[in-house]
Amino acid sequence: MKLFEIEKYRTHKSTNNEPFNSSEDKPLFSDELEEILDSILDKCGQISIWYFDKLQGDVPWAYVCFYDEVDIAGHIAASRPEESSIRFSPYCYPTNPDAEDFTPKVGTIMVHDKSDCEEISKNSTLFNNIWNELKHCDKDRNWLLLVDTLPDDLKKLTEQENKKLWLMNS
Repeated sequence: MKLFEIEKYRTHKSTNNEPFNSSEDKPLFSDELEEILDSILDKCGQISIWYFDKLQGDVPWAYVCFYDEVDIAGHIAASRPEESSIRFSPYCYPTNPDAEDFTPKVGTIMVHDKSDCEEISKNSTLFNNIWNELKHCDKDRNWLLLVDTLPDDLKKLTEQENKKLWLMNS
């Protein structure tokens, strides 16, 4: 795993010659991190500035990014509390997201609240590993953690088991 502190900046919009209004925070990455993220996202025809711009909401406390999309949406849905700030997004656009048994891939996990990361770490080896990397990070700053491998229990999670978890918990 590799941890980066990231900055954020606030965008401002003006439409129809109206005064500029504050819009939302956007992440700002170091050149090194942007190069890594661009190489990951290139597989899906994306670049980091556009991918992260499309993620809804303000910059979370932490982004957790995988080097490849992983089949763990069911695990995340089953592990997180019902009222949780933890969300996720695939890197690539799904081919048929309206299918009845659609299960999304996970490229990026967004953790908006540090305490939610600690809470879910009690239910998941993946989030326990993530928590161990992030627990000393300031809750008022922003972070991006690159995860290069899944815990053994999630490596063994079959597509069918993941789909079942997703359909039961989403």
